[in-house]
Amino acid sequence: MVRPPGTILQHMHFEERLSRVVPGRFVEIGVGEGAISELLLETVWTRTGYELNERTMEMAASVNRRHVEQGRYVSKNEDWLNAPRDTSKKARLLAIGDCCAPGSLLTPFCAG
Repeated sequence: MVRPPGTILQHMHFEERLSRVVPGRFVEIGVGEGAISELLLETVWTRTGYELNERTMEMAASVNRRHVEQGRYVSKNEDWLNAPRDTSKKARLLAIGDCCAPGSLLTPFCAG
């Protein structure tokens, strides 16, 4: 996947910030082509990505196929607002809807 220079720099910055956080589980809302999920999964994070566009969700699942096969990543074509909440204390990177969970870390990131 070819990415523009600005997106590459954003990913480098995000990866550097992730190095300061103990890996855990994440919920990504609007996964697009799965680039952020891929970055998180490559740095030992696990969990779920939600995407309303079925075609895009399938692309994200394809990009992260190895992690899907290992059971480390689930790509869901549904509205995250209707999904059950992850109340585990292990969840450290959470969706905006879960940002008030005790012990959570909210890291907003907008891919360009």
